[in-house]
Amino acid sequence: MIVCTECGERQDDDVVFCGRCGAYLEWEGERVEVPRSEDTGTAGAGEAPVVPASASQGVTPVQPPAAGTPEQPPGDASDQAAAVVTRQPEEVRRRPGGPAPRRIEQLPTGSLICGSCGEGNDPERRFCLRCGHSLAGAQVVARPPWWRRLFRRERTYVAGTRRRPRRRGRLVLRLVLILALIAGVLALIGPLRPSVVAAYQWVANTIAGPQQVRPGEATASASAEGHAPGLAFDGANNTYWAATPDDDAPFLRATMPEPVHLVMVGITPGTSLQTPVFLEGPRPQVIEIAAETADGVRVERLTLEPNPGFQKLQVDLPAVQTLTIAVVSGQGATEQEAAAITEVEFFARR
Repeated sequence: MIVCTECGERQDDDVVFCGRCGAYLEWEGERVEVPRSEDTGTAGAGEAPVVPASASQGVTPVQPPAAGTPEQPPGDASDQAAAVVTRQPEEVRRRPGGPAPRRIEQLPTGSLICGSCGEGNDPERRFCLRCGHSLAGAQVVARPPWWRRLFRRERTYVAGTRRRPRRRGRLVLRLVLILALIAGVLALIGPLRPSVVAAYQWVANTIAGPQQVRPGEATASASAEGHAPGLAFDGANNTYWAATPDDDAPFLRATMPEPVHLVMVGITPGTSLQTPVFLEGPRPQVIEIAAETADGVRVERLTLEPNPGFQKLQVDLPAVQTLTIAVVSGQGATEQEAAAITEVEFFARR
């Protein structure tokens, strides 16, 4: 660690200029050594104590004789010099030069780029750590675009903390999500679009079920007074359509606003939901459903239950534009009404 003698700011060992006042630390800096706790321990058994050079003042320490060795008589100067162990001066550590400028991609957002040497500096610095140039008009590193941050998340580490290794699982998950997104876009605009739409419709029909559709136009072969064909599609249970007794082949016809894939037809036969009124009134017994599709006309014959209320009829009629419900046989006809139907509902795939 280096302490600037001009302003007292503490700097790292590899900093050349003070970040607060811009002083050249080779001249205006003072190196401070951080004391180590392990260097203050006592010498172990059998080891010779080492005296620092500053405390010896030129006195050379002598290695004591080993235990059990007879003390040798004093000899000449050459023999005494051979027994003397001198402490060699430690190699002077050479201070490294200024750090090499880093690329802008390697600098965190908000860093200041020196206009003189191109070195990246922390936002708190006022002078460049490499050349000492003023950072008053330095370029600020902008935030990278989203597509770069998607693969490389920027992090700021506090001094003294260790950078954790990057987890590969997150990168793999991001790649999978990107590939799935690309595959979805290609499927929607490419040749797989019909298959994707069909799969989506199947999932929607499985989870939410079919949706109700209403015809845009309703007609009939004949209608009794006050019981028009539109009353069979109004969604109410207190109104109904009824054919006239002189109609030999009564039918209802519904035209859809657009082609639909019908999967169910709901019919409420008779004139009322009350059982006595239902049994006394006219009602259909056997009906035929004729659907005009793109492939032609499809006909299905169905038998209704002799009970009042809503009855579901499962069908599979794709691309239906017009649907005709013909009454083949019925019961309870009167002098004014025959083959009454309270309500008809259609359900199609989504």
